[in-house]
Amino acid sequence: MLTRKQDSLQGCLIGLACGDAVGTTLEFCPRHRIKQGVQDMVGGGKFRLAAGKWTDDTSMALCLAESLLSSKGFNLNNQLEYYCRWAFEGYNSSLSYGFGLGQTTVYSLCHFRRTGQAITTPTKDGNGALMRLAPIAIFYHNNLTQCIHYAEQSVKATHLSADCFSANRYFAEVLYRIFQGENDKDRLFTHLQPYAWSKAMERLFNLEFKSKNSDEISSSGYVIDTLEAAIWAFYHSDNFEQTILNAANLGEDADTVAAVAGQIAGAFYGLSHIPEQWKQRLFQYKRILTIANQLIINAPLDLTE
Repeated sequence: MLTRKQDSLQGCLIGLACGDAVGTTLEFCPRHRIKQGVQDMVGGGKFRLAAGKWTDDTSMALCLAESLLSSKGFNLNNQLEYYCRWAFEGYNSSLSYGFGLGQTTVYSLCHFRRTGQAITTPTKDGNGALMRLAPIAIFYHNNLTQCIHYAEQSVKATHLSADCFSANRYFAEVLYRIFQGENDKDRLFTHLQPYAWSKAMERLFNLEFKSKNSDEISSSGYVIDTLEAAIWAFYHSDNFEQTILNAANLGEDADTVAAVAGQIAGAFYGLSHIPEQWKQRLFQYKRILTIANQLIINAPLDLTE
């Protein structure tokens, strides 16, 4: 029988993939054009995916997970090698080729392929690093300092932006708190570790998501919008399924908002509370679960105590 923590850790990665697979239906769909909204994992969308198939969010998360495992820890260049295999060869894709890449990610991977080095100049504030964070949080779930540090470092593969660093740091600590047993949604988002947060994070520290309605939430690809939208979807729901539907039905960058929401809701409610029909439909469910388990088993111990 799973412990509560194992259920939470597994749920974080499976939740990401489920959110991605549900959200793809309305990806790039302007909100004013959404009439009925999505109510299930049905596929379709811009990429015309079969139900249960996922996009770049899950592909990059799996690449990150495999890098952590094969390198026995954090190795930025190795992560970039995995991302390039996905982007240019279709590795870890739900199709036979890499798809769904954002412009910043394309630029960063092309730079690495050409130079063998990660980018060193600032990029746009996209959500490409936030969407794939789960493996870092799972692998480093025994130590808050490592969890936060490597969440920040993982941004450097594709994004160099103060907002991206802040978003990853914030989200890593929230996930860490859930893994350690925090089950109060109001305490979850208060009294985070001190840091030179970017100014755009003020809306999150002011807890504006608590009182906003959907019309006041932006689901764009801007990283702080994505983070706020995902937390809004989670905060205003009582279960995993409703969190994902709340996120996906915001439209625009729906798959990524739902993938981020899936990480937090999957961790909070656990794998056991993700709908069975979604798990059965999810492409490569057993493989993703195996990868989650490997991250848990190989997680570094906290030797600071």
